Amino acid sequence: MKLSDKGIIIRKTIEEDLPQIYAAGKSLDSLTGLPFAFNAENLADIFASDSSSCYTAARKKKVLGFIAWSIKDNESILHWIMVSKNFRRAGIGKTLLTQYIEESEKSKVNSFLIEVLDSSESAKFFTCSGFNQKETVLKFRL
Repeated sequence: MKLSDKGIIIRKTIEEDLPQIYAAGKSLDSLTGLPFAFNAENLADIFASDSSSCYTAARKKKVLGFIAWSIKDNESILHWIMVSKNFRRAGIGKTLLTQYIEESEKSKVNSFLIEVLDSSESAKFFTCSGFNQKETVLKFRL
């Protein structure tokens, strides 16, 4: 069943989406500890940047998913992707990822940079979506 059959659309993010996106994202473990922190300031900066793109999965006025990326030096850098827990495995993440890949390829990127926590649900998602792990970065804190 298509997302549109469920009343779900993928569209460019609008400013009115940002409070819902921030509220949903700040509690997700998959967005904590990333090199590009998920916080209100970075979310606003990415949304306003000419070199970034943001897309939202929504049903009516409810945000169900979100993806944001930037293109720099012919590299597409995925900042965040998230899907509401109640709507995971419904095809939203895959559709957002496809949007990211297609839009990035239109910009003639040479590579994609996606950083996730090792052994996370996100790492499995990207591996199952055809991405290969190129390197592992370990960070230690005291």
